[in-house]
Amino acid sequence: ESYRDTALRRTASQTPALALKAVIYDLDGTLLDTEAISTQAIQQVLDPFEKTITWEVKRQLLGLPAPSWTKIVVDELGLTKDQLTPEDLASGWEANLTSP
Repeated sequence: ESYRDTALRRTASQTPALALKAVIYDLDGTLLDTEAISTQAIQQVLDPFEKTITWEVKRQLLGLPAPSWTKIVVDELGLTKDQLTPEDLASGWEANLTSP
């Protein structure tokens, strides 16, 4: 056994393991209501095109992955692919969610 292997083994044996007692997944918005933030991020992408996301459109999106809901938004709001593609909507939405 090399010096490095011995050092790594000792370090690992002296490092306490992280003891997880529970993990909570909030996939449906039960704990955190992020719908308003998500809607605002979508609207920021749509503003340059003078389009507004309405509840009638928004309710069609709930629970769908980005490749599906972005196509619905582009189609429902009458945007052409020259104006905004579903992929551009998704990347703009994500950028708006992660920007301060």
